[in-house]
Amino acid sequence: MPNSEIGVVQIDRHLADGHAMNNHRIMWRPFLDRPRHPHRPARTVIAIAVSSLMVAAGMLSLPGRAWADTTSTVTIATTVNGVVGGSATPGATTSVSFAVTNDASSPDLHAFAITVPLGATDVTATGVTGWTQHVVTCTTDQECSAKLQMSGGSLAAGETVTVGLSFTAPTSPGTLTFGFSGGTDFDGDGDDPFTASGGNPTIQVVAAVPMSLSITSVADTSQNPPLPSPAANQPFAVSFTVNDQFGNVATTPVLVTLTAVNPASGASLTSTAVTSSNGTGVITATYSQAQSGLQLQVGSPGLTPGTATVDVVTAGVSGTGSPGTLSVANTTATLSAGSVGPEFLTVEPCSTTDSTCPAGSEASLQGVFTQANGTELYSDAKPATMTWACSDQVCPTPWLKGVTWPWFLPYTNIDRIIDFSRYPIYVSLEVNGVDTPFARAPSCEDLYNWRDFGRTGVIESAAAKAAGFCVDVYAMSRAGEGGRQSATGALTTPVLFVQDPKLRGN
Repeated sequence: MPNSEIGVVQIDRHLADGHAMNNHRIMWRPFLDRPRHPHRPARTVIAIAVSSLMVAAGMLSLPGRAWADTTSTVTIATTVNGVVGGSATPGATTSVSFAVTNDASSPDLHAFAITVPLGATDVTATGVTGWTQHVVTCTTDQECSAKLQMSGGSLAAGETVTVGLSFTAPTSPGTLTFGFSGGTDFDGDGDDPFTASGGNPTIQVVAAVPMSLSITSVADTSQNPPLPSPAANQPFAVSFTVNDQFGNVATTPVLVTLTAVNPASGASLTSTAVTSSNGTGVITATYSQAQSGLQLQVGSPGLTPGTATVDVVTAGVSGTGSPGTLSVANTTATLSAGSVGPEFLTVEPCSTTDSTCPAGSEASLQGVFTQANGTELYSDAKPATMTWACSDQVCPTPWLKGVTWPWFLPYTNIDRIIDFSRYPIYVSLEVNGVDTPFARAPSCEDLYNWRDFGRTGVIESAAAKAAGFCVDVYAMSRAGEGGRQSATGALTTPVLFVQDPKLRGN
């Protein structure tokens, strides 16, 4: 409007306070007769009557007024024991997660509660980042077991939060119906309720019907502590579980047998069938020879079988971690400082077949040789020892092969150097949980340095220190040394190391 100034809306106090609007008017009052300021243009004033119908129609919004609440919905996806839509087993501990998704187009969900029905006991909850949760036990008049109350968070439209519960299911089959309620401060009155679209979530408690079997563990029982893998001709235990269609434990007794799916030529598995008890069982068995990748299978008529793959070693022994020696087959480990926890010495077929495996087998020492504070139990100056024995038919004295002389034949350091060169030992170390490639072990001493001639028991040469293992050449021996024909006896080669090795030799 030219040469005019618009005035200010004045609202009756009763209207601003939200009282009755009939007969009230909002005035824009002009003052056309007011004298004009000599330097200011005249103001044009217009009067407008606003009826209560305009406000009622939503054309004018007034602060502080609480209008009708809005009902919004959430979608809830239920997972039981890791299975979407799964069921619970009577009397069993049950883990349930509810994925709550806000279906609303605009309001945020700020608080909600999930009601656990009667019959479910020992209710606990898992933590949810960004929300505060409380498990509240229901009172006797609330007809529920507990309530999981979630607050302090915000779930915008389209967002999902997953909350978890653990409880013991009722001992009888039936339906568990979980309640849901939620709300937000969308319009400032603390209401705007949320409900679960499609109804509240339910879980079926179903008497488990056996459908499948699964192997839960295969454990050596011949040693204490048990070996990491079963050993040939030594007992081991196969534990199994009977499952229903949802993966729950089925407690109906079934007769279960154990078989070898891929037995090696000439090998045999010996075991006795077992009837499950409360959905589980253990079968004791033996297998007649070493084999990598043996597939074991538990089965019962009408049920899907369960399988597991294991490596069966040739032989093995275990120790408790105290200082001492372990011996099996053709190898011995001497641990003067013991180990941190149990240690295991096994002989098994080579994991790879190449020039580093002339005998077709390897010896493995497993243990922890580093203390919790990082201190090593062994060092280059005080290493641990592991020996590899080779018969004189496989590893004869080169210059006496096939000779049997009736007089004393001493085994000298020169003979040891010759045997070291002729009958190598290959070693792999476990570094950060990974086995290094097998490499030929160097001499612990510099064989070309006369000052080291005859020295034993230390990792001394540069090559040995770099490798982390070595052959203690001057400590090599042949059976019967000091007696007749000593130079033609079986050869024993000691290897010094700091961390657990695997050995291969002739």
